[in-house]
Amino acid sequence: MTQTLQNARKGGFIIASALVLVSLVVPAFAFAHGGPDGSITVCKMITSDAGVIATDATVLPTGTFSVTLSSGPNAQSLTTLQTFTFDVSQFSPNTKIISSTVNDAECETIDELSNGGYFYNEEIVSGSSDWTSKKYNDQYTGSINSLSDFYSYSGELWDNNPGNDGVRNTDADGHIVLNDGNPERVLVILNTYTTPTTPIPTAYCPFSPATDRTIVYFDGGKIRSDQSLANSMKSESVSLSAGTYDI
Repeated sequence: MTQTLQNARKGGFIIASALVLVSLVVPAFAFAHGGPDGSITVCKMITSDAGVIATDATVLPTGTFSVTLSSGPNAQSLTTLQTFTFDVSQFSPNTKIISSTVNDAECETIDELSNGGYFYNEEIVSGSSDWTSKKYNDQYTGSINSLSDFYSYSGELWDNNPGNDGVRNTDADGHIVLNDGNPERVLVILNTYTTPTTPIPTAYCPFSPATDRTIVYFDGGKIRSDQSLANSMKSESVSLSAGTYDI
């Protein structure tokens, strides 16, 4: 150590040059392999089975959706990072995914993530039975432009069978990779609900079928009935053509 310090005093110029080089090299290294500055955003979109995208919680069925984001070398060895939970009654879109004019997705972001592999499980849905499907797109191969850009969960990475990993849909496989070229990723999960059907009104007849008869006819587009006329007539079969009428 004493000999080294003596050499350092004799070669001060060399030491100064080395310090300059270090000050130039270290920032460049830190920039390429620096601290965690990546992020993953998880978004919730909701649509009816008629393709109407929800922009608020109005008329939506009750429900809660949750998906967990984890990190690890593979789907069988994971550390949980965060569980994203969306309550339908509080659904409040804050991001535009498909629409260019109104917010159509509610999104949450986890940031300060390092480069590497991350995994999301198949979403858990609770609440109304009106929820019929859940589809995904983590936009590995392309962006989302329409409702047709969502896919069923492709769970080949999770089944302990490496032989089928190559056939998975990489846009919906539960796997997200952050790297220097793509440090910010967005996963969108689309839930579809069944639109309640309006029951067709049942006609009500106040007369007893055993003792009374009535005739129903159309007059100027209105349905009218005449019990006395019906009782004075013989039973007849009347064929009415199909059509739409004001009632």
